[in-house]
Amino acid sequence: MPKRKNTAPARLGGVSAKENRPRDNARDDPYEKPTYDTIFSWSQSFENLMKNRSGQKFFAEFLKSEYSDENILFWQACEELKREKNAEKIEEKARIIYEDFISILSPKEVSLDSRVREIVNNNMNLRNEETDTRDSNSIVGF
Repeated sequence: MPKRKNTAPARLGGVSAKENRPRDNARDDPYEKPTYDTIFSWSQSFENLMKNRSGQKFFAEFLKSEYSDENILFWQACEELKREKNAEKIEEKARIIYEDFISILSPKEVSLDSRVREIVNNNMNLRNEETDTRDSNSIVGF
């Protein structure tokens, strides 16, 4: 593949490989400026964008400008949930995701297909019934 001229988009700060050095204000910004090659890889694959912390930051900024930053927050919460191993924490994180992003009363409700929302609501109701039954059995056994 021939080497491309550095024509990174201006809205990404016109970054180049030379600018990929730590900046004086690195303490204020935990993300380094990406190289042109990194930015170009984002254009080739959305997965490349989302694997990169700086890519996530730029995408989040874009979504904020479009008044839809709840989508990346939802994705990040789901990714964190996927990495969780503790069953109790999984249940708690799932409940928080539901309350924050899926419930029609949530402050950052994401747009979901009605069929998907119905499946999630039914699953949450089943979990609540199981929890209520388990709690009732604990009380009766007491």
